[in-house]
Amino acid sequence: MTNVSKAGIRPLGPWIAMARLACLLLALASLAAPMVLSGCAAKAKPLEAPASAAKLPAAEALAKGEESLALGQYELATNYLNRALEMDPRLDEAYLARGKALHALGNPEQALFDFNRAVSLRPEWAVAYYDRATAYLALERPQEALDDQRKALNLDPGLAVAHNDMGLALAALDRPEEALQAFNAAIRVSDGRLAQAFYNRGTLRLRDELLVAAQEDLSRAVELDPELAPAFNNLGILRNRTGAYEAAVLDFDAAIALTPKNPNLYLNRGIAHENQNRYDKAIQDYTRALALKPDYAQALHNRGVLFMRLSARTRACEDFEAACQLGLCHRHEATKKLGLCW
Repeated sequence: MTNVSKAGIRPLGPWIAMARLACLLLALASLAAPMVLSGCAAKAKPLEAPASAAKLPAAEALAKGEESLALGQYELATNYLNRALEMDPRLDEAYLARGKALHALGNPEQALFDFNRAVSLRPEWAVAYYDRATAYLALERPQEALDDQRKALNLDPGLAVAHNDMGLALAALDRPEEALQAFNAAIRVSDGRLAQAFYNRGTLRLRDELLVAAQEDLSRAVELDPELAPAFNNLGILRNRTGAYEAAVLDFDAAIALTPKNPNLYLNRGIAHENQNRYDKAIQDYTRALALKPDYAQALHNRGVLFMRLSARTRACEDFEAACQLGLCHRHEATKKLGLCW
């Protein structure tokens, strides 16, 4: 990616910046599964059930647990559902709901236990297989996820989210053509209303450089779900590739507004600014990325390139050296050979 001549470091052209962008984005590298409760995770609050919960009958505790789950109050939900299961250990709906809450809290292994119980208690329950598959995906067990999604769809062929997650499992198993078919099915079965399916299909098409089709899918995804930050991110990547840099900045702005603590988004927006020769803004974004992730080698490298362009050689060399300590050494080694850095 580095062009070096005897005269020094040649400025990187926009095509190089775009290639770097395409290689490094985590959101582009992995497909996103739909959340069990879309849009609620960020609102979760660590609430505890009131003392009176210990006196609730099973049915009432289940109802309050499901209500808390729907509100994104996952810890509160687990407390109510614990009570429900203490009163009735065979309450399959409580196992399913508690599994969803545990998964949303970042505990897929514990969630898997509850989903297993739900399946064993009600083996013809399509949604239980679907939810268990989401846990398998989170645990990087795609074949088991695929098996469960097939079971879910055998029981309920109209379960659009299961088609979508089957696509995720197939993509993880490196079967992209079948994954695309699964996303197509999810879109068809949902009557074109499942944002995640458009996002996932658009991401596959972006990887295959089908840019017009990818843009249509990603644009539809954000129309359906304006809070789907990864779709805005991938739209930004796509627009960087097509030279629509200002539009890319706006896409990254939208993604950052939704997920302001994701360092990759600042790196991407910085590259979009860099492609427009807005070096000061690009440096600000690379610096923001580093504030969130101090060991971000690519952000150090990119910022160093701009410092060198702006004749801030000492700061550039410091960034190149720091990036090299993190494993990204080509710029550091090249500038040392040219006598530009120590």
